[in-house]
Amino acid sequence: MTLEEIIQRAAAEGWRIRPPTLKAVPIVAREEDGRERPVGFYCPHPAGRGRMRVGPIYVLPEYRGRRLAEQAYRDLHVPLFAYVHDGNTASQRLHERCGFARWYRGRGGWYWVRD
Repeated sequence: MTLEEIIQRAAAEGWRIRPPTLKAVPIVAREEDGRERPVGFYCPHPAGRGRMRVGPIYVLPEYRGRRLAEQAYRDLHVPLFAYVHDGNTASQRLHERCGFARWYRGRGGWYWVRD
């Protein structure tokens, strides 16, 4: 599956990638034969105050639970923030594991920050 196909699948699942000009960075998994293939993506972009915003961050359902999104966050060595909807407990746990703290409440969720 290509990165574009993964983005289309995420959109079909209801994920919104706004603005559409965001550059998607692939999240890769190493297969048994040693080859790497894209299995997700994240969209880092400048957000002011010297921080980057990462959103959305998406991994194909069949690859979730392997801590691939966590590795993507660990590879970013800059102050970050992200928005997580109240009902997305998996994303809340991801952000806690990656050193984020709740920053402030938005409509329907929380902004998280990692300095």
